[in-house]
Order: sequence, then structure tokens, then C-alpha cells
Amino acid sequence: MAELVAGAFLSSFFQVFFDRLGSSNFTDYFRRGKLDKLVEELESTLESINQVLDDAEIKQYQIRNVKKWLGDVKHAMYEADQLLDEIATDAPLKKMRAESQPSTSSNNYFSYVSAFINPFESRIKELLKNLKHLDEQKDVLELKNGSLARNEVGVSSKPLERLPTSYLVDASRIYAKSVSGEFCMRMDEDKVEGIPERTRHIWWSPQSNFVDKLQESICELKGLRSLSLEGDRSILISNTVQRDMFSRLKHLRMLSLYGCGLSELVDEISNLKLLRYLDLSYNKISSLPDTICMLYNLQTLLLQNCGKLTELPSNFFKLFNLRHLELPYFINKMPKNIGSLSNLQKLAYFIVEEQNGSDLKELEKLNHVRGTIQIKGLGKVIDPTDVTTRILKDKKYLEEIEMTFDGGREDMDGSTVESNVSVSEALQPNSNLKMLTIRDYRGFDRMKNWEEWLCIEGFPLLKELSITDCPKLKRALPQHLPSLQILRICDCKMLDVSISNCDNIIVLDIWKCDRVLINELSSSLKRFTLWGNQYVEFSMDHLINCPILEVLMLDCKDFVECFSLNLSCHNSLLRLSIIGCRSSSLPFSLHLFTNLKWLDIHDCPELESFPMGDLPSNLNILGISKCPKLIAFREESGLLHLKSLVRLSIYNCPSLESLPEESLPNSLKHLFIRDCPLLKEKYKEEGGERRHTISHIPEVLIDW
Repeated sequence: MAELVAGAFLSSFFQVFFDRLGSSNFTDYFRRGKLDKLVEELESTLESINQVLDDAEIKQYQIRNVKKWLGDVKHAMYEADQLLDEIATDAPLKKMRAESQPSTSSNNYFSYVSAFINPFESRIKELLKNLKHLDEQKDVLELKNGSLARNEVGVSSKPLERLPTSYLVDASRIYAKSVSGEFCMRMDEDKVEGIPERTRHIWWSPQSNFVDKLQESICELKGLRSLSLEGDRSILISNTVQRDMFSRLKHLRMLSLYGCGLSELVDEISNLKLLRYLDLSYNKISSLPDTICMLYNLQTLLLQNCGKLTELPSNFFKLFNLRHLELPYFINKMPKNIGSLSNLQKLAYFIVEEQNGSDLKELEKLNHVRGTIQIKGLGKVIDPTDVTTRILKDKKYLEEIEMTFDGGREDMDGSTVESNVSVSEALQPNSNLKMLTIRDYRGFDRMKNWEEWLCIEGFPLLKELSITDCPKLKRALPQHLPSLQILRICDCKMLDVSISNCDNIIVLDIWKCDRVLINELSSSLKRFTLWGNQYVEFSMDHLINCPILEVLMLDCKDFVECFSLNLSCHNSLLRLSIIGCRSSSLPFSLHLFTNLKWLDIHDCPELESFPMGDLPSNLNILGISKCPKLIAFREESGLLHLKSLVRLSIYNCPSLESLPEESLPNSLKHLFIRDCPLLKEKYKEEGGERRHTISHIPEVLIDW
């Protein structure tokens, strides 16, 4: 199986190589250097070898020489790919040097091409010589064209899936699946001797007393491409070891020093010109050397949990191939001209520093950023002159955005609030957004002067929306929210909360709003809260259409008309909170909720007795609070049938005289009593005449 995977890798390797060799950049360079005929011969030889790979992959199990031939081909292809990498890396640098010379443009260009091609001509000829030898050997081994070979053994001719070439994905996983045998080695023990010379990929978890062996064995592998040293954060790779490694392993494409105890990254990191993937996560480095900005091929840089690292080098923008950047959480500023990293796709944080928001223009240029991003420091923007709607509008790949208005002044005046409102309005996300979060005072939370939702056309992919303490926000919510699953609105006095066309809503919480109109509820609804609202138009019949409802919290004072909660179909209900009931008894039958685990009865000023026998038998938690007329529990059987009851809380019931002492279930572990003077006198720890009747309960707290 490993050989098959390796064969698939080799076929993909050939395809990637052909694509690179045929690109306009390479063909132009070779043509100008008069090496186009040599390159054509190289392509022809490679194609001849590629035609028999399928047959070789099959025959390697029976014929040892075929397996050896495949190994030689892999080795040659690594050398060929290495050559293209060096050309691709060196070419732009030579071109820039030539263009900076004070002479005619034509002379500059031809001198650049000559300087670029000549150093590689001899290596191309040597590579071609080796490949021609392999091409001749295939005839000796009687290897056949791939389609003929597959037909003979009945193997599908479906083309192999091409491996990704971007280091956005986990490079170690790609290599683990793609290479095997002498080319790939995982060392789980502290043994580094006897590594084959052709090894290209190594994964090692070294112990602290074995780090010095790194120099003795691994650094001898001149063609090594991947090196993953995943430490347990107790080892320490010294600067000396780093310098030796970076000076000798110049062909590395992937390097992981995860948790290797680095307190410093040495300047010699710049020797790894071909590096595409660098993981420095979980190290103690406080700064990165300026020379890291010379890794022009770098595509992935991981700096997670580098807690001491707060800034990046000023020339960071020169890493123009960077696609994936994982920053430490405590980074406090973005590097200059980060917008030049036009290929960047993964950026977890963007930090705002300038009071006019000018650095947000750098974010505006990063239109390939995707997934999730947090924009921090928006509270610093006082004069949002340079904040434009294009900053987020064109980022169609972003799914989640968190805007954090931290970093501003503690004292808030009207102009400060208005400037932050202006910033939030200008930062209009793309309509593909699935989740929007705004935090820290000047966002949706406590935006006192925000009056109107500008994006009334809506967000068709938005899944979660929370708006809190925006008393001037008026009119209505965006109408087109077909993907919305979570909606939370709190303390928006002037907002007309009208809920309809909400087929996907799972959580609906509406608190302290003046006007609420609910025409329908989603059949997917699992949590529903109405509390502290002034005027609510809602029919309890809508709840019948919610067969999987689990949490229901209703303030009876909200409703235009009194309701009767008689929902025998709601076996799914797990938590029920009833608030503000004005009747002397509860207007519904609790025993109908057979799976109810948690029941809260709050602020029922007329409730005089509590129907204990009517409680569902599976109840775990029971809370009764702010019921000033409640005198006693009605049934003599009390709570004995509640064999799963674990917690009983009774708060602010000044008329309640006693507990159902003889009928408290053995399952009860926690009893909390507060602001109940009659109960306190009777059950207090010192001198309570009935304290002994509740002594079996492990935790009893009274007015703590």
C-alpha cells in the first residue's frame, strides 16, 4: 500500500513539474538564454519516463530492479524540482539588481538573463544525462506504456488526484500520505543513526539529552526537504545547533520547530531560501530576525502561542508569497505595508493603530483573506476619515468577522461614540458573511446613538446576530436573513422586533424591547426567551409548531393577553422558566412536560400555594423566587416522587413558613435559601429548631 501511495505521489510530482516547466516565467527565461532546445529535450525524456510509471508501480512488487528504478526516478525528480526552485528564487533577485544598474534597459535585461541562466546550464545538462540513463533502463526492464499496463491487469485508468501544492494545508500530512520507504522517516525513539542518504522527509520528537545528535546525523542529509522537530517544550535547541542546521540544510521546504524551547531565532534562517512552511509555535522568542524577510518562497508562517512576541519585522511585507499567517494573541501592531501580501488567505487578527483608521487601508488590499478574522483596536479610531466601505465589502471569502472596539479612551463623550458608530457603519461586510460579532462598548453593545440599520437588504449567509443596548436603533431588522440560526436582541427600546420567515432559527432571545411581533416560529427552534418586554403580540399556538423545543423562558407580563400553557406535545422540553404570572395558581399543568429537568418560577406576586404533586418526576433542579404570598407547599406527599431532584432554591419568599421536611427526596444534594426570614429562623445552622430535619442534605446555604 505504501508503494502505491508513493507511486501516486510520483505521478503527481511529474504533472506539477510539467506545469512549472511550461509556465511563461520559465519558458521566457530559457528562451532568452538560448537553452530552449535543451529544455525541450528534458521535457521529452521526462514524458517518456512518465508513460511507464503506471506499469512500474504494478511490477515493483515482483521485480526488485523495477522498485530500485522507481527509487532512482524519485531521486532524480527531487533534484529536478530542486533546480526549478533555485531558478525561480534566484531569477527575481537578479532581475531587480539588473534593473537598478545605471545603463540602458535592454542591456540591463540581457545581462540579467545571462546572469540568471549560465549558473544553471551545467546542472540542467547533468540532470538530462541522468534522466536519459533512466529512460534507457526502462526499455531493459520492459516497462510498458501506462494505459497498456493497466488494461492488462484490469486497473482503472482514472487519472490520479493531483496533490495540492499550496502550504496552506498541513504540510506534514501531505508528506506522510505521499512518500514512503527510504524517502520518508518517522523517528519516535531517540535514535537518529542509520538514516538513508536519500531521505527527504523526517519527523522526530527529540528528548532534551538527544538534541546534539541533530548535528551528527540529520544535518548530513543535504537533500532533506521536510524536518519536523516537535518538542515537549522542555528541550532547548541552541543557537549553535540552529546555525549548523540552517547553514547545511539549504534545500528544506518545510521546517517545524514546534515547542522546541527557542528563545531566539538566529539570522542564518535566511539561508533556507526555498522554505515554504515554517512553524515556530509554542516557543519563547520575543522577536524575529530581519533576515526572516528574505524567505521569499515562504507560504505558511505559524507563530501560535509565542507569548513574548509582540511585533513583526518592519520588512515583513517582502514575504510576498505568504498565504497563511498565524499570529500570537499578544501581537500589538501590524507590520508596515502588510497590504502588500496580496496572496494572504489566512489572517486571524488585524490590529488597528492609527486614530484616523489609515492602517485599515492595508486590510482593504487583502481581498483573498478567508475564514475568520478579528479586527482589534477599532476604539482607537477618533477621526474615521480613511475608513471606507470597501475595506470588508470585497472580502467575499470571509465567513466570520469579529470587530473589537478596544483601545479607546475610558471617558466617553458624544464625539467618541459617534466616531465609533461611523466606523461600524463604514465597515460593511460582504453579504456572504455567516457570523458577525461586535465587542467592547462601542459595538452593538451600548451604542447609544445608533439610529438605523444601514444594510437593510440583509445578509443571506449570516448565521448569528446579537444586538445589545442600542436604545436609538429604530425601524426593523434586515429582512433577508434566510440562514439565520441565532438571534439575540436586548434593550433596544425603539426597535420593531418583527419575526417572520425564520425557518432556520434555533435560538431566539428577546429581552427588554418595547414592541415585539412574532408571526411564526421555526420548527427548528430549540431555545425561546421573551423577558421584560413592554408589548408582545404572540400566540402560544405557535409553540405547537416547535416539536424539538428544549428551553422555554416566558415573562407573562409581556403578553397583550393572558395565556394558558397547555402543551402536552412538548416532551422535548428540558428547561422551563415562568416569570410574572398574576394568578393565585399556575395556569397550566406541569406534569405534561414529562422530560423536564429544570423548572424556575419567578416573580409571581399572587401565587399562594405550590402544587408539588403536579411536578414532573424527572426534575433535577427546582427554583422558586420572588413569590411574596407563597405560604406553603400544598401536597403532603411533597417532593418524594422527585427521585432525581438534586438542587432546590427558594429566594425572596417572605411568607413561606416551612419546607416539606418529611418528603424531601434522598437525591437532594443542594438546598439554597435566601431572603426568606421565616425559613431562616426555623432552619438556621445555629439554633434552628427544625435544622435536624435537613441535616442529611450535603450542602445547605441560608442567606450566605
